[in-house]
Amino acid sequence: MIAEAMAKFSIEPLPRNYELLHEVLKGGNADLQRDFAGLGHRPRQVDLDDLGLHYRLAGHCGLAASRGQSEATRLLRGLKEQLALGLAGKQAFVRSLDASIRSLNATGTSLADSLRAVDVLQAGIAELIVTETAIASTLDQGASRLERLDRGLDALDAAALRDKLTHLPNRLAFLGRLEDMYRPEATRPRGALLVIDIDDFGRINQTFGERAGDRLLKRLATYLRKSIKKSDFVARIGGDDFAFLFDDIDQPDAVAIAGRLRSGIAEQLAFATSEPGESDHLSVSIGIVLTGRVASAAELQARAQAALAAAKADTRQPIQVSLG
Repeated sequence: MIAEAMAKFSIEPLPRNYELLHEVLKGGNADLQRDFAGLGHRPRQVDLDDLGLHYRLAGHCGLAASRGQSEATRLLRGLKEQLALGLAGKQAFVRSLDASIRSLNATGTSLADSLRAVDVLQAGIAELIVTETAIASTLDQGASRLERLDRGLDALDAAALRDKLTHLPNRLAFLGRLEDMYRPEATRPRGALLVIDIDDFGRINQTFGERAGDRLLKRLATYLRKSIKKSDFVARIGGDDFAFLFDDIDQPDAVAIAGRLRSGIAEQLAFATSEPGESDHLSVSIGIVLTGRVASAAELQARAQAALAAAKADTRQPIQVSLG
């Protein structure tokens, strides 16, 4: 569907354009859909990029950083030119001041010459004040603009690390957290990674539609966010996959937490079925690996996914721990 839309609107098949078209066609954002339609049949790339930046799509964050850097460079270049003009003005005033002093000190200087020298100094001072005022205004405006750019880039950075549907941290944020945990200078972490996958989520989407599936994911994310302490971490790392990082817990604690999460999800997240008046309950499979048992972020992820695969394969044991 997205490829057909790209061909129809003559849009270049760039990754960020794919993301934009995905949001237009599947994201359910009426404002974005209206703004995209306003671009016409053959939208320019610059207009597509502006639209992606306006709605803070993750794929456009690098583009925003590049634009911000270019804008900052232009601002700094303008400030440099303004300061150079101000310096030249000051140097000209110093030369004028020196010449006037020599003229006033010269023997036989008439009163008229002295008055002309004073007039020259007054004109130089007035011009210097105008120049200094302009420089101060330019510096103030430039500093304000750089501050706005900085805030905007910070906001885009934050958006790039947040899942748009659930507003949880996304896979990029999760991977960053893992890399921080396993830096060479970091102390070996003591805790656990739990990876959660919704059972038969594809069937839910096929039966009730993707919009219903998205609503269910948002409800699940809200429940997961409320189920952890502020010091813990939860992220959406895939379509229906979520990950938890818990600090300072051992294997029995991790298994107990996984059991409570699974039971709570089944109790709290019921959804309508095709039968009137009936409902079904969401179930999940959970893979667990202790962070202190592995040497790297890559190994941690691999072990967790292996445990999750084992949990999904054995419906009688939907919680599995990697013991390697």
